[in-house]
Amino acid sequence: MASFVKNFFIYILHFLRKVQNEFSVGDWSFRLLNRPAHIEKKDTTGLIIFKIDGLGHDQFEKALKKNRLPFIRQIIRKGDASVKKFYSGMPSTTPAVQAELFFGVKTSVPAFEFFDRKNAAIVTMYKPHSAHQMAEILEKQGVPLLKGGASYSNIYAGGADEARYCSQTVNMDSILHAANPFSLLAILFFHTGKILRIIGYTVFELCLAVIDFFRGIMDRKRVFKELKFIPTRIFICIILRELIRFRVKINVTRGVKIIHASFLGYDEQAHRRGPGSAFAFWTLKGIDDVIKDVYQTAKTSETRKYEMIIYADHGQESVRSYEKYYGKPVEYAVKEILSDDDIFSGAFEKNKKRNDISPLYQRACSLLQKNHRLKAGCENDDLDLEHIQITTKGPLGHIYFPAAISDEQTENIAQKLVETAHIPLVLYIFHDRVMAITSAGKFDLLKQWDKIFRPSHAYPFPYRVASDLDVLCRHSHAGDMVISGWTSDSSALPITFAMENGAHGGPGKNETCGFVILPDEIRVHEPVLRPLDLRKIIIEFLESQKY
Repeated sequence: MASFVKNFFIYILHFLRKVQNEFSVGDWSFRLLNRPAHIEKKDTTGLIIFKIDGLGHDQFEKALKKNRLPFIRQIIRKGDASVKKFYSGMPSTTPAVQAELFFGVKTSVPAFEFFDRKNAAIVTMYKPHSAHQMAEILEKQGVPLLKGGASYSNIYAGGADEARYCSQTVNMDSILHAANPFSLLAILFFHTGKILRIIGYTVFELCLAVIDFFRGIMDRKRVFKELKFIPTRIFICIILRELIRFRVKINVTRGVKIIHASFLGYDEQAHRRGPGSAFAFWTLKGIDDVIKDVYQTAKTSETRKYEMIIYADHGQESVRSYEKYYGKPVEYAVKEILSDDDIFSGAFEKNKKRNDISPLYQRACSLLQKNHRLKAGCENDDLDLEHIQITTKGPLGHIYFPAAISDEQTENIAQKLVETAHIPLVLYIFHDRVMAITSAGKFDLLKQWDKIFRPSHAYPFPYRVASDLDVLCRHSHAGDMVISGWTSDSSALPITFAMENGAHGGPGKNETCGFVILPDEIRVHEPVLRPLDLRKIIIEFLESQKY
């Protein structure tokens, strides 16, 4: 009798487990999203790679001390992971870092925004058509890192079989097309708890956004810009984050071999309020919660084992806005100087409106636009090669002349930009050497880098920065002059040419220094890694699993 009861209960448990597997939430969600209903178990280990956008090494350490990243702090203290510094390369922007990491191409772009002389168009890398065109170029130069995997909220898809919310591929269709309305309703039913959690996070974030709105008004910021920031903040910091959680967890349960996802909340808040602001740090707890949730899901995955890498591709500098400090946009200051020179008579476009929309608002809008395959230059039909073009999205800018000028004229203009327009650093090519002009004088970038980057001021890798900055100035899409807000004056904040309190893209000691957290399974002796190093580590790990 006892054995009969025992066998009966074993049978019932086996039956219930079979029913649970057949009706698992993850499995049915995957079917409703038109993905394979069954994936065999794998003996090899997969990789989950999370990027916390914009969280520099120093701010990361502060976040650990303030317990803003409790789970990450826990795995580091337990010895399950090691922390390395991460050098972004130049420019210190996500498009450049991901090009190097995903395709092995260094300095793929000269800035987050630049002028494409070939197509006479302004290229802005969070815009889908710009990212798509750059990705096509990169795919011809290197083997995509994420082939056979999944890519979420990145600039490039990286060759992934599934890419969602990436600048290269994203639009409203890419968010919704994977499931018909009935499937979406079914998914909502299966994930009622998750939907309620998103609603809760959203309501709380809305309250914080409203408080922040009134603080912004008290600080005499523009009312319309502050109002636009409320819905875009909720979308980027909460809804997009939870969509990533949902997608990554489903792919973990299905055994996808490599997954890369980016969390944008901290970076967006840091741009707005500063990298050390309470609002920027607040976003980290939500990101940490998602990482913990995915980590626990990965540990119990029945399809394959997983290791996790967490990194920040760059940091941010606390900055002062050029326009706010000097009372006019830097483009106007540059044009005032150039218009005094007869050679540039008639080289300026008339009545051209300055784009003063917040980067966060533009980024959120790009996520929702209908079609990302836009023809090159379609948003810039009024541009041509006969006018001076100036791009200044952040602390690094480019000035493009319509015709070549003499070395003497170039040096004279560079001096005026520093002395009259108060631009801290101007770079240009002189007899195949990149020269740098600051308030302290004229220097050869590669030979006298220590006059520009303060090696004694806790700078992690000054010569690497100078070397990569030299390559940047020689980029085919670089301006005839490159302007930077980085200053060697330790008593003054660096300058950004946008309206923001936190910035990155230039050679600053914080903006070029992120971090990498590697699992105990991956041992690396170098104290500082760059994207190419991390790419090599990932490739070697995957090859060791004999994929």
